[in-house]
Amino acid sequence: MLLQIVKMSDEVTVSSLPHPISMFFLGTFAITIIVVVIEMNNLKKERKVLLESMKEMETSLEELKNQFEQKLTDVSKKIDSRVDKAVSALKLNK
Repeated sequence: MLLQIVKMSDEVTVSSLPHPISMFFLGTFAITIIVVVIEMNNLKKERKVLLESMKEMETSLEELKNQFEQKLTDVSKKIDSRVDKAVSALKLNK
């Protein structure tokens, strides 16, 4: 700290002033902390939005998977029935 002596007529006043460079660093540190806290809050909000969209994507993927399995089952049944018809037709022709 810097001590400043001010002489006014017969009185001597001593005041304690913080060093300007120290105050600059303290101010910069305080502003940095405030900016970091604000950015953390913004990132938390973005994280929530991304998690919600990820859950929506998971449910839509699950639905697509179920639809694909159903269609694959349908195609498999059609192929099996056609193969059965072809085999029975071959047995009848013998």
